Order: sequence, then C-alpha cells, then structure tokens
Amino acid sequence: MKRLLRRTVLIAGTLVLMQAGSVMLVRPGRVSEQASAIPSPSSSPTMMPVTPSASPRPAPEARKTHAAASIGGPAQPSATCGRTGTRVVRFRIEVDRGLPTTPSRFTKDVLSILCDRRSWIAGGRVRFRYDPKASLLIGLRTKENKDRICYPFTGYGSCQKPGQVVINADRWFGGSAFLPLTVSDYRRLVINHEVGHALGQRHRGCSAEGAPAPAMMQQSLGLTTDGRTCRANPWPLSYELRTVR
Repeated sequence: MKRLLRRTVLIAGTLVLMQAGSVMLVRPGRVSEQASAIPSPSSSPTMMPVTPSASPRPAPEARKTHAAASIGGPAQPSATCGRTGTRVVRFRIEVDRGLPTTPSRFTKDVLSILCDRRSWIAGGRVRFRYDPKASLLIGLRTKENKDRICYPFTGYGSCQKPGQVVINADRWFGGSAFLPLTVSDYRRLVINHEVGHALGQRHRGCSAEGAPAPAMMQQSLGLTTDGRTCRANPWPLSYELRTVR
C-alpha cells in the first residue's frame, strides 16, 4: 500500500511539457533553462521589456541624408588680386540650391572680401583668383548640408575641411547674434577666418585688453581670453599676416 501511494505521488508530481510534438519530463525542483523558456500551452508568451543600448551617433555616410544639390560658379576665371610675384591661391565656388543668392553673386561677394586690401593679401604673401577648375572649394551650404560635410562639427558655425571651406548659409544671411557686427562685417569675418585655415592659420586668442580681435579668433564663441576682452574685428591683424605660409 505504501509503495502504491509513493508511485502515485511521483507520477502526479512529474511535469509533462510538450512542444512541437516532443515530450520533456522534469522532476519537481529541477526546472532546466530549456523548460523555463517554453511557454505554457494555455497562455501567450510574455514579452520582457528590453532597454535599448546606447549607440554612437552614426557618421553622415551611414545616415540617409537629403543634401541639397549645389550649383557651380561662373565658367570664366577672375583676374588675380594681390601683390605680383606672390603665390596664387585659386578657388572655385558652389552654392546649394534653394538659397536666396546665385553662384555668380556669391563669387563676387567672396572676391570682394579676399581682394580687399585689408584681407590676407595685405601681407604680400598670397594672391587670390577665382577659377572654376581650382582644387580649393568655397561652398555656401544649407545647415543640413553644412552639418553633413563638417561632421562631427555640427551646429552654429562654419568650418574648413581639407580642400574646402564650408559657409553656413544661416550665418551668411543672418549674421551672428553674439557679435556686434553687421551682416556684411560678419561675412568678411567668416571668409577671412575659414580661408585663413586653408592658408595654414590656427585659432588665436585675445592678446590685449581692448585690442581688435584676431581674424583667427573664434569670435562668435566669445571675445575674452584669460580675462582680456577684445573688440570684434573681421580683418586679419599684422602678426597674423606675417605667418601666412
């Protein structure tokens, strides 16, 4: 009688699990990982919440972008400006479609800045010439396209990359809310600053209280360096001109 009762309890305590026609016997108190993963036939599977892992921001090449198509500048090169006998920096122009200007107008605006006697030509070490076949590209870009080209340096400003100067159209047409400069002077500053990078110039700080800020200072980010505050200024200073390569 005791043997019969023991057999009955053992059978009643055995779990019979069926899935896809197979049978699995599991002793009480020893549930395997396989058994725990098999849902009960009378219930729906329970979806456990998954916390998404942080992933780095994909580079522009890995993202789908809708960069605006651009238009090149005039077909004819310009005259060369600057002191005779110095090296010539040739540049071409592109303007993204949809912006409220034309490649011809933008080319004239850039030339008027670079050929101004207060620009980089003042040092007598460099001349400028627009050439539609030049390797250096100066592009006026929508913010989306500017962020794509300048990545990971996205946001407010413009940038210089190997072989190209990238001008943020928002700033070209709207100027800077952080600087006491007219839109025209802001344009002079951004062209002199970014082309300055193409000439081998690096960022500079304010050298003396109340002095004009260097063109290579990131003036939109502030005019103060180590307690010294400069005045906003769109043109390269004499000591910057002497370091042009």
